Amino acid sequence: MIGRVLRIRYEVLAEHDETSPIFDSYLGRDRVQARDVALRVFKPNLTEVPAMASRLQSVIHKFQPARSSQIESMFAVEEDEGTYFLVSDLSKGISLTRRVKQLAPFSAPVVVGTAVSLAEALDPIHQLGLAHGDLNGNNVIVQLDNSVRVILPGIWEIYSASSTAGVLVLPSMSPYLAPEVSLGGLPNPTSDVYSVGVLMFELLSAKLPFQADNPVTMAIRHQNSAVPSVRMYNPGVPMVLDEIIKKCLVKDPAKRYGNASDLLQDLRMVQDALRFGKTLTWPLRVEPVGQIAEPAEPKEPVVGNVAPAMGAARPEPEEKPAKKTRERIAGDVPVWLMVMTAFVAAIALTMLGMWFWQFSGKAKSVRVPKVKGLKLAEAGRLLRETGLQMKLIGTVPSKGVPADVVMDQQPGPDMRVGEGSVIYVKKSPGADSVQMPKIIGMKVNQARDYLAQADLRLDENTEKVNYPGVVDGAIIDQDPKPFKMVQKGTRIKVRVQDSGTNATGTLRADDARIASTYNLNIRLRGISEPVMVRVVMLDALGQRELYNKQGKPEEQVQISATGYGGEVYFEVYYNDTRVYRQRQVAPKDATRVPTDDGGGGGNDNGNGDGGSPGEPDGARANNPGANLAPTPGDM
Repeated sequence: MIGRVLRIRYEVLAEHDETSPIFDSYLGRDRVQARDVALRVFKPNLTEVPAMASRLQSVIHKFQPARSSQIESMFAVEEDEGTYFLVSDLSKGISLTRRVKQLAPFSAPVVVGTAVSLAEALDPIHQLGLAHGDLNGNNVIVQLDNSVRVILPGIWEIYSASSTAGVLVLPSMSPYLAPEVSLGGLPNPTSDVYSVGVLMFELLSAKLPFQADNPVTMAIRHQNSAVPSVRMYNPGVPMVLDEIIKKCLVKDPAKRYGNASDLLQDLRMVQDALRFGKTLTWPLRVEPVGQIAEPAEPKEPVVGNVAPAMGAARPEPEEKPAKKTRERIAGDVPVWLMVMTAFVAAIALTMLGMWFWQFSGKAKSVRVPKVKGLKLAEAGRLLRETGLQMKLIGTVPSKGVPADVVMDQQPGPDMRVGEGSVIYVKKSPGADSVQMPKIIGMKVNQARDYLAQADLRLDENTEKVNYPGVVDGAIIDQDPKPFKMVQKGTRIKVRVQDSGTNATGTLRADDARIASTYNLNIRLRGISEPVMVRVVMLDALGQRELYNKQGKPEEQVQISATGYGGEVYFEVYYNDTRVYRQRQVAPKDATRVPTDDGGGGGNDNGNGDGGSPGEPDGARANNPGANLAPTPGDM
């Protein structure tokens, strides 16, 4: 992956040390915006990645209003040759998890400062009524100035789109998951507050408030076990800070802090008291009726005071029965207790599973019908009748299966999804089809032998072009494109580097007389802010600019232009960086017109971009598959 350029514009520079069960993370460079970015590629072991990517795009849109320097900005979900990845701004620093492992426990002033920064980061999200939903140490970055930044806000919403994501993320989520969420509720601001409480406990003690060997047991302990005092592990923690953490970790969400802003008020009071040596008493503020914090759990000394009363009820205590009881607790668990534990564990596991599958957040859901095995047209009709959409994302080689039969669908049959969701399908290419290999970068002789192994042939009429810096004899383009399904025996056309070829190429005299009208419908994708958009045409008469205006994300640009010659090229630039290039062939019934002085263009092709092609030989213009409505953002 290192060195690869995704979607023409995102260069993968190095691996990122970020830990995630869902993504492989990289440092990247956005060539269009000239900035460093974080690139997160969906892990290959996930199922239903296209569905997860689609849902993540809606999450990005939902969280756009919560803009803050302390919240990671997620720009877009992109796809490059089947690889789906998330593009975000780069968060510089180390994860809170790593910092805990290296330095915890921390002093009270440091922890309060971190908690204040974390609450400030969550506040814009909570003001929108949203929740981060997966707040743990790996999703909190400590920056160089010791402030924190939350990353991947709302990422929890994509987990239910995959049958494997829930299993992967549960171990990292469960130590920080509020009880009501593990029982099937949706994440909300109060559940984020619970996660903040766990993080503060961990920072002060280097321990989690509840310990368990597996996620299910962890969930049970969050639901049933009393919240321990952090002062048991760190006696230097002020009593008021201990009470704040307990209030964050109250089982009943109605008795917690309502959101980050509410928590922030108390944290700032403690921060000021620590800074100026003031003494605080709990509660810090008068609570409204019905919002009194849950009483503190009994301390060990109280338990000791109960023992004499128990002794009075049994005037003849004997040492042997006590010893026998201790032995049974240690090694002979009663049957009823084992059954009860198993029952509770089963309920918790079921609830956790239901949560991962049902928290889509949509008011209306529909059951996905089975379309695998149906013809493509029939599958599309069935899905439309169910209120769903269908998108073909590829083919699956299959022997003995007729062409255009659905071979795979994601999400699968009987899953429940939101009405209007997209069902991604793959079809059979037909018995005589093969997958087009990638021969770009090979020499002609090498490519010829390689294609022969797949029952394909190389078209001997190779087009010679001159691109600066490319090795002579290397194939720089192919048609059909790599990885597409083609019929056996197909001739593959290629363009080969030849430094001896004039950059403007050679044209037959008749080529300039072929005039065709080309209509382009371009959607400006892959950008998060306005850019200067320039569209250039290269035809038999040279190069000319068709469009040069500022464009906004997702804006539609429609262009109609007359091109001369057997084939033409269109190039799209964002801020003078070329992001898209397409070759189109004149239709067989193209109009032939008399030439004049070269009409509308000049023949200067030396724009120095290093990627502009020479004018192609019209005698070889034959590409019936040319698309007359290119969409750069979709390539």
